[in-house]
Amino acid sequence: MLPSPSLRLPLAAKDDPKMLVLSDHEFRLWIGLLSLAGQADPVGTIPAFPLRGQAAALHTTPDDLTAALTTLTQLGMVTQLPGGAIEISEFAAQYDMAAVVVPPAPSSKARQPRPRRSAVLTLRQAQAFETLWTNHPRRRGSRGEKRAAEIEFAEIPESEWPALALAQRNYILVCSGPNGRYPKDACRWLRDDYWRDYIEIAPLTVLQGGRANEADRITNRVGAIAARVAAGRMAQSL
Repeated sequence: MLPSPSLRLPLAAKDDPKMLVLSDHEFRLWIGLLSLAGQADPVGTIPAFPLRGQAAALHTTPDDLTAALTTLTQLGMVTQLPGGAIEISEFAAQYDMAAVVVPPAPSSKARQPRPRRSAVLTLRQAQAFETLWTNHPRRRGSRGEKRAAEIEFAEIPESEWPALALAQRNYILVCSGPNGRYPKDACRWLRDDYWRDYIEIAPLTVLQGGRANEADRITNRVGAIAARVAAGRMAQSL
């Protein structure tokens, strides 16, 4: 079912001096005239047809309609055109809902859920991951969510597995001992290349079993990046 055309009425209409002059019956007829004008073509002008028919459409008598039209004309709310048509003053500006430009609804800024990633490991990848998973230090007796760690591992190319194994051995040393670092879950350790910070750990830090300081972390990350660049250049020269 198609929606019917709608009218709009200014919020200040109840305090409009013109509206206050109208009787309840005249106000009801005014609303009825607006409805007829909204359905007319052109919109805003009620076409000429017999007074009795107009009165019947507005559920009133011809005499009451004539009296109401006289009042509305005197107030400048309607204009009775030659031939019997009735024009509503400023209909498009004040009452026509179709003339209203509705601004688009603001787009929601709610954070969209991150799409779930999935990975199907090859047999070789699965064997390498099982070794890494088994060796990863536990955090409160747990290594975290295995499937999530598997997805992160799947994004690491096989050419970097030796560096990953070295980083894990260093990480195990850093996390061991009474003053060892509190280990991350395997998934978080693999995510965003965090594991690369442990490819080359300063010997003193490893022996002390302490937390790598910021200078060590920067040195490790720069060294890892340089090693990757060198590896890429070597591959291009072959």
